[in-house]
This record gives sequence, C-alpha cells and structure tokens, in this order.
Amino acid sequence: MHKGITETKEAIKALCVAGAFTFERLHDGLDLGDGIALGRKLLNKEFRKTMVDGAEKIDQIPAEVKDLSGEELDELTEYFKTECLPEILNTIGSIQKSRADAKAAG
Repeated sequence: MHKGITETKEAIKALCVAGAFTFERLHDGLDLGDGIALGRKLLNKEFRKTMVDGAEKIDQIPAEVKDLSGEELDELTEYFKTECLPEILNTIGSIQKSRADAKAAG
C-alpha cells in the first residue's frame, strides 16, 4: 500500500517554522526576552498546531520516504520552496535588517 507524504510535509513545515523562530530569537544570544517570546509563541494556536501536526505521526516518515515516488519527491521539493523557503528567507532578511539598524545606531 502506498504511504503518501502527508506526515513528511507536516514535519518539514514544523521544522522550518521552529527553526525560523529559533534562529530569529537566538541570533544575538540567549536572554530572558527569548524565553518570554517562546512562551508567547507557544500560546499561538497556529504555531502549536503546526508543531503538533509535525510531531504527531513522525514515526510514519521513514515508511513514507522509503515509498517515495519521483512525483512525490517533486511535490516535496515544491512544498519546501513555497511553504518553507519564504519563511526562512524572511527570517534571514529580518535579522540582516536588525543587524544593519543596530550597526547604524551604534
């Protein structure tokens, strides 16, 4: 039976969202504000849903990847480019702007 790629896509999305948040918060070091931001982020219903969806059936991912077709690989690539890469690039842009602003101010 064909496994599909639903769980793999959900895990990729969760990793991208969590990674972007972590990188954005910790690029300048760890402080109390980062803990507060994490607490607020965990109160966000959409963020929590993304994390739960990404982790809930993570044990099914190896079977999905083992059963991966060429079309599904193309779909995962496109999913990463459209759903994850923009978030990563936005985070990098935000950090670069923050650093440039700090350098100009000080």
